[in-house]
Amino acid sequence: MNPSPRRLRHSARVLVLDPVGAVLLIRFAMPDGRRFWALPGGEIEPGESPRAAARRELYEEAGLELALSADPVDRVRDVMTLYDGEVVDAEETIFLAHASDRRASFAASTEIELSVLKEHRWWSLGELRLTAETVYPMNLAELLASLTGQAAEPSPRLP
Repeated sequence: MNPSPRRLRHSARVLVLDPVGAVLLIRFAMPDGRRFWALPGGEIEPGESPRAAARRELYEEAGLELALSADPVDRVRDVMTLYDGEVVDAEETIFLAHASDRRASFAASTEIELSVLKEHRWWSLGELRLTAETVYPMNLAELLASLTGQAAEPSPRLP
């Protein structure tokens, strides 16, 4: 018996940079015990453009209303397990935004989001390269280096 094909989940995320080039990440704590950091973002709703979804999700998950890049800065395809346990083929479109300060808030988050969103944190490129924590997308350090013009040599993650 063939397993059911996974649903293709289209989502949009925002890589938000502060004035010194640090990136905003959100710590997720999933009901199944998984813990990870990720860019603000989520599923694109029917009839919504990727850019509009990115703006909406950025407001919901970080309380930020920022101008987004006209074009995506990256697209990522991966298998993802959602908060309810559903495994999906995730296709994520990533936009760039610049923040003038390090404010972020969960004030506009939905009840479901609040059940898994735990903390905002601004990460430098060096911190991303050295952390042993799980960070999505997996290529975030390289993407950040290319967007900010910082040295692109990879550093191994600590065990």
